[in-house]
Amino acid sequence: MKKKSIYCIFYFIIIVWGIYALHLFRNHSNEEALKEETTTKNLSFYPQNNHEVNKIFKIILDNYLPIERVSLVIDETLPVIIFEESYNEKDDILTLPPEDVIAYSLKDFEALIKTGVIDFFDAEFMYSSVDSSKVCSINSKAINKPSISRLEQYELFSKGKDQTYDILRDKYGTSCFAKFGTPLFNKDSTKVLVTVHKYCGRLNGLGSRLVLIKKNGKWIIAYDTETWVS
Repeated sequence: MKKKSIYCIFYFIIIVWGIYALHLFRNHSNEEALKEETTTKNLSFYPQNNHEVNKIFKIILDNYLPIERVSLVIDETLPVIIFEESYNEKDDILTLPPEDVIAYSLKDFEALIKTGVIDFFDAEFMYSSVDSSKVCSINSKAINKPSISRLEQYELFSKGKDQTYDILRDKYGTSCFAKFGTPLFNKDSTKVLVTVHKYCGRLNGLGSRLVLIKKNGKWIIAYDTETWVS
């Protein structure tokens, strides 16, 4: 009887260990799948025109950024890239992404999955869709905001930041302008990940990451979080 009990305990331990090992394998497989998908560039998620994208941007401008009115939008989205920050402890150097891009990491998508706003398959598709060569044009009439090109923005800021914000305030009523990142849709285009940066002064800015979901033909903001603030 005692020997039989020992066998039962032994088999129970094997079963528990097997379940735990399967759990670890699945988690590892999910992470590897996200990483491997970057080599497959499926760009069919992009709308054939920018009409849907501009609708999404207008919703964000009207519903998420209305407190301090954005007077101006850069007329082309910032390219998106996959970038994993790294820290060199020996030289005390933190490697940061390049300027004027929207950088996502594997951890960003894992965090979004944990919120429940997207699932693994949404994240996998969005992650694999990242392509730094893809940008969207922003239609000033569609978003009901004036826009300038990135080149015009660089020329304005070459005069000095403080002077540039004064010029924007005099011309458009406020000094605030926004830059959108190229949106990332899920496979059936019912969810979209967008990052927007708002600038209102030298030390007055905000970065936000949003997920919008399409319900009954209308886009709603389902999730938002700040990525930086100054």
